[in-house]
Amino acid sequence: GKTCTDVDECKDNSRVCNGGKCANTPGSYTCECTAGLMPSPDGSTCLDVDECRLDQGVCGPGHCENTLGSFMCRCDDGFSVRPELGPSCADEDECVLGNFACNPNAECINTEGSYDCRCREGFTGDGTSCRDINECQVNNGGCHQDAQCINTEGSFRCACDAGFEGDGYSCLDIDECSNNPNLCENGQCLNHPGSFRCECDMGFMNKDDDDHVCVDIDECSLFQRLCVFGRCENIHGMFRCICNKGYQLDPTGGNCTDINECENPHSCQYGTCINTQGGYTCQCPPNYELVEAGNACVDKRKSQCYLDAGDDLSRGRRPPFSGRRECARPVGDLMTQATCCCSVGTAWGPLCESCPMPGSDEHNALCAGGPGFRPNGNTVVLEDIDECDEMTHICDHGKCTNTFGSFMCTCDPGYRLDTSKAMCVDINECIEDPGTCGVGTCVNENGGYHCLCPDGYMLLPNGRN
Repeated sequence: GKTCTDVDECKDNSRVCNGGKCANTPGSYTCECTAGLMPSPDGSTCLDVDECRLDQGVCGPGHCENTLGSFMCRCDDGFSVRPELGPSCADEDECVLGNFACNPNAECINTEGSYDCRCREGFTGDGTSCRDINECQVNNGGCHQDAQCINTEGSFRCACDAGFEGDGYSCLDIDECSNNPNLCENGQCLNHPGSFRCECDMGFMNKDDDDHVCVDIDECSLFQRLCVFGRCENIHGMFRCICNKGYQLDPTGGNCTDINECENPHSCQYGTCINTQGGYTCQCPPNYELVEAGNACVDKRKSQCYLDAGDDLSRGRRPPFSGRRECARPVGDLMTQATCCCSVGTAWGPLCESCPMPGSDEHNALCAGGPGFRPNGNTVVLEDIDECDEMTHICDHGKCTNTFGSFMCTCDPGYRLDTSKAMCVDINECIEDPGTCGVGTCVNENGGYHCLCPDGYMLLPNGRN
């Protein structure tokens, strides 16, 4: 050949350097061996470096497989090649990767090439199976004696019993009585460990065995023999008896006893009082009758009343008399004995019965209010006797003026009161003053007089002389 051209070995045989970098040169080439390769003794190619033989521990926990220019690690279970850590086998953290089969109540603990499962605190088991530990079964879980241990999933808690306060490990009694002074309405609050009770006031009791509440006792329903002869009325904290008419509360306040109306002198005035159960009767003496109110007897008989009983010895005497009596000077219309004898009368009735002597027991009984007063015919309340209205014949020839308990006669001229002070009688001027007509003759007349003159005399203009 006249002309020779260079042969490009790198182009003709891409594998000439056996994985290395081929560089053509005039008449030859060179091989630049990369990592994992080394030049052959003559430099014509690159030879593979068997890392597996050079460093048998190059893969660590795994099997080394040589490759052209490199090697590959086949890692044991629990290991893998992590490029950031190099080509060797490194431990896999299953706990981080989530490649573990622990119980939800266990924690994953990584180990070289594997992992362990450990049950969390409050649970027991092998880690793949965990069950709750009931801490409350041993020594109440360490809770206070006045607390309850409450087991929870994987734990427990302490809660003070009702009536106590604290964190459960230390519990103190709550003094409900001091904290709330009005806790026991209608009772006294007594504190005791963990609670309180109400000591009920009289008339109250605990409701349905609940010693925290005091309710009113309905004594009327509870006790059958209360308020005999009356009606039981329940009131707040006690009861009261509404006694029937004629009864009153006894000293205990729980029963009604008969009222002895006869102990009251006004229950049967002028009669005989007889007590009965729940009432009384008033028995009247002869000629008396019971007033409408039923509390007194009155003599309602009416007859004539006289100023004169017939003789001076008759006053204060009672019939029968020896012989027939003649009473004189009736004082007016018919009236009762009390009206007559408690005023100006000295005798009363068809038999001319003498009025009792003032100051005597009979007079005091008939005229309880004294002279000038009488018992009312319907109510026996003492009332003034209006002599001027009822005794129409007194104060004749004068003016009658009633006063409280009496009366007053003002006589017309020529009259004056007699000894009874109830009648105006003519003044006999001719007798009391014989010379009143001088030489003439005095002629008396009712309420005055006149003079008869002898011959040769004449009356003065006054007609009195």
